[in-house]
Amino acid sequence: MITSDEDSSYINANFIKGVYGPKTYIATQGPLPTTILDFWRMIWEYSILIIVMACMEFEMGKETRTIYQFHYKNWPDHDVPSSIDPILELIWDVRCYQDDNSVPICIHCSAGCGRTGVLCAIDYTWMLLKD
Repeated sequence: MITSDEDSSYINANFIKGVYGPKTYIATQGPLPTTILDFWRMIWEYSILIIVMACMEFEMGKETRTIYQFHYKNWPDHDVPSSIDPILELIWDVRCYQDDNSVPICIHCSAGCGRTGVLCAIDYTWMLLKD
């Protein structure tokens, strides 16, 4: 399978025919350190909504980790959310999964400054009040 990036365009993946069309599945190996960007580019370019991981988290002596993604969709760009409660719930949920303060939390929005900065500030304040 070829992705659109000219510098790194190959990923070990193939379309598989299904009952309803020639491109029902993408069969691929798990991302490697050298193919992780290509893997996620493929996910994006083909509008993938479901990823099925059919292997153990730790195989062939290689280190793996679980990554949690929290997706907050009710905050309009260049606007303010209608309520703070769902945002506080999001921060609470994130902190329930993040028990190691020495590891950073990745927060992003489209530009990486507006909503991202607000979420960082809310979490920062929450952690100050908590301690």
